[in-house]
Amino acid sequence: MPKTFEIAKLASIAFVASLTAISVSVAADLANGEPETEAPVSANPYYFSIFAGGVFPTDDVNYTNGITVVNTELETGYTVGAAIGRRLIEHSKDGFTPRLELAFRYADNDVDALNFSGNGPASEVVIGDSQVSYAAFTANAFIDADDAFGAGITPYLGVGIGVALVNQNIVYNAAGLNLNDDDTVFIWNVTAGVNFELNENVSLFTDVGYHQLVDTSSLRRIGGAPVGGGTGPGGGIFEDDNNSIVGRVGLSVSFDAFN
Repeated sequence: MPKTFEIAKLASIAFVASLTAISVSVAADLANGEPETEAPVSANPYYFSIFAGGVFPTDDVNYTNGITVVNTELETGYTVGAAIGRRLIEHSKDGFTPRLELAFRYADNDVDALNFSGNGPASEVVIGDSQVSYAAFTANAFIDADDAFGAGITPYLGVGIGVALVNQNIVYNAAGLNLNDDDTVFIWNVTAGVNFELNENVSLFTDVGYHQLVDTSSLRRIGGAPVGGGTGPGGGIFEDDNNSIVGRVGLSVSFDAFN
């Protein structure tokens, strides 16, 4: 698992660097006052948002140790979360405004069907509340095309990287054979959406994004006891990427609304 943890380490550094950049910007604003450039929505560049949505797996997760495959079909799941961000209005140009955002979200997908390659062609019966869930912390960068779809209607594009804390609880054998483990992995996303201004401080937004959890891994167990050993082919550690389309709707509120 060294590769996964190296990527997670790099993502953590990037996340902390983004947090530091926003903190420095906050301190500068407090020392020097708000930027003189007029913001497209609110004079205060800082905002808070909450959101919820659906998580739609794009393909099965084929957990494998290089020999055996646990083909895992996930159901449509859900996500909820919150974010804090800053519009870099001092860098607005030609109708485009960049912004940075730190976000937290939780997502959960139940397991719909399983096929364990060592047990022949028949699908396994999913046992209990088999699911894959995670909590993710991401640093995101967006470009807003201010009022491009009409007054108060702003489309945007964004990318993000971060760290996800993944819990896998997948039971695929009546004898208790399962993949049950926690893992820390790198997560990245690309997003496109539209922001609808309700007033100078409050906006609704909706977006859709492609999200990938890189090399989620789990130990194979019988009950709680690990089965097999090593990290090479045939060992006890199974891993694969987890890919999904995430659709969200949310509410964004400028800090001015709390004054």
